[in-house]
Amino acid sequence: MEACFEYQLTGLEQLMVTVCEKFFGFLAFQENWQPVRSIAKVFKKEVMTLTDLKEFIDMELILVHAKYMVLLMVKMMLMSLLTAFYRMRNKAFTNPEDTSSFGKGEQAKKYLRTDSDVERVRRIHLNDLENIVPFAIIGFFYCVSGVPYSTALLHYRLFFGARVFHTIAYFIPLPQPCRGLSWLVGYLVTFSMAYRLLTVSLSL
Repeated sequence: MEACFEYQLTGLEQLMVTVCEKFFGFLAFQENWQPVRSIAKVFKKEVMTLTDLKEFIDMELILVHAKYMVLLMVKMMLMSLLTAFYRMRNKAFTNPEDTSSFGKGEQAKKYLRTDSDVERVRRIHLNDLENIVPFAIIGFFYCVSGVPYSTALLHYRLFFGARVFHTIAYFIPLPQPCRGLSWLVGYLVTFSMAYRLLTVSLSL
């Protein structure tokens, strides 16, 4: 039995559907691009089924993207905790109020300093933010762009592996170019997905 969710459109939504129907219908007539044709067909229905949605959205691929994003977000959260751990262990702080439990006045000021271990972990965390956030946004749109499942999965696995190895290479540390190459692999994966989205958008 076909899974279905009934949803009655409001007046404004019906107007939007009409506009989208004309727009996507025109594109489907002009362009031989299956995702656009599928969207055009779905927008002609007031009651959409899960089968309709699956014609242009691979739900399994969205779940794969979500899985790798959860793993990467947990990794970033752990780096934040690791930064706090090294600050407490090495007694190296940047804010005066953080040193209050270790003394007052001049005695507390000696804890306002930079520490190599803290800075190393903090830089790993910052590098994660600079790379994982763009990957999360671009990767989501990538997985609904009609890309083959195996291709998207390869991109996600390469990026995840590159970020994990980058952290290991930075934390131990491993000799260069280990860290640089791992960063480059992740960057090229994100660029590859962005290029795919750009080519798709230009074909509309």
